[in-house]
Amino acid sequence: MVLKDYQRRTLDAVRDWLVTLADRADRLVILAFPRGDGAAAVGADERLAAHERGDGWRLRAAFRRSKRIALQASLATLARPFVPCAVEWRGRPLPPDAWRFDPATGVLRAAFTGRRGTLLVRARCAAAGR
Repeated sequence: MVLKDYQRRTLDAVRDWLVTLADRADRLVILAFPRGDGAAAVGADERLAAHERGDGWRLRAAFRRSKRIALQASLATLARPFVPCAVEWRGRPLPPDAWRFDPATGVLRAAFTGRRGTLLVRARCAAAGR
């Protein structure tokens, strides 16, 4: 009896701090080393597709439910590396505090939320800006 009570108390204590994959189903961290075009399954019926183009790099996402996405992408691995001037999610610019680029490492970091859409990392911008 004593051991059983101890096990129950221990399991209850672990459940208080244990984080499971289901607890983080609304979050995704992406580490990308893009070059050319590619696609990957993220989970059941969820996909990412990346495309390198002359105007920048695109990451298309299709998830079953909305996710908070934290992206780290090395733009140095592209066939034509570039310094991004803007980042857009679903056709709208991300706010300046939602993305940053480190020229020393070539790494773009961006945070955005959504279920489906395309992230466009622009190599060239028409208007002066970032």
